[in-house]
Amino acid sequence: TVVPGVNHQKLKKEHKIRSVLVLGAGATSHNICAALVKNGLKEIFLTNKTFAKVNEFEIKYRIIPVEWILAAACPADLLINTTSAELKEKSFCFSEDVYSNKKFVWDVINADTNLIKGARGKKIDCINGSSMAIWQALRQFELYTDTIFKNIQKEYDYIDRFLNGQI
Repeated sequence: TVVPGVNHQKLKKEHKIRSVLVLGAGATSHNICAALVKNGLKEIFLTNKTFAKVNEFEIKYRIIPVEWILAAACPADLLINTTSAELKEKSFCFSEDVYSNKKFVWDVINADTNLIKGARGKKIDCINGSSMAIWQALRQFELYTDTIFKNIQKEYDYIDRFLNGQI
């Protein structure tokens, strides 16, 4: 159910995203890379602290492997963090260069992480994991109740406004 979360980010249309840098090589990264490939993105860079994990992505998704220490210089439009490193280390482990040339930053962690705060400080559009979580919940509801929403965007908007205290 990660795929609906990625599909509904409107990244390709609104931000003209042509390349993506994915941080991390866990299960969430697999799902996100699959969704990005499904959406037609051909330039997907991937990095992980344990570089050996990147190899299976290279074969399966045709990603471009990037060494962890070189990731900040990666020329991607979109940065997606799938790691929980910031939750453990309490700081984001890249220099300010990681924001260079980025049109959008997305952290799958459902919190205002230092990565998100840094993107806002640089006036880069960004979202945290709450958006993906809402899409996943809506899609899971459809799957488990055999229900199809007539206007899933309307349902998303309602839940988002509710969670943000606007209703």
